Amino acid sequence: RNILENIRLTEQRFHLESEILIRAGWQNFKITSVPIPTIYNEAPSAIRHINDTLNFITMVLRLTKEKMFGNV
Repeated sequence: RNILENIRLTEQRFHLESEILIRAGWQNFKITSVPIPTIYNEAPSAIRHINDTLNFITMVLRLTKEKMFGNV
């Protein structure tokens, strides 16, 4: 909760989790992992491989630029 109260989020969908991790790391929050079982029940993936990969790269570049110019 403390992390979410102290960072500004702009992403949606699959990239939101990555943005949270990046911004939390920049503010020196402790980051750990917790195993969570996933149950898809044979549902097809909603990931659009090319589009989501390009969007992820764009997000990383945007956040890197933001960090470089102090707009975190």
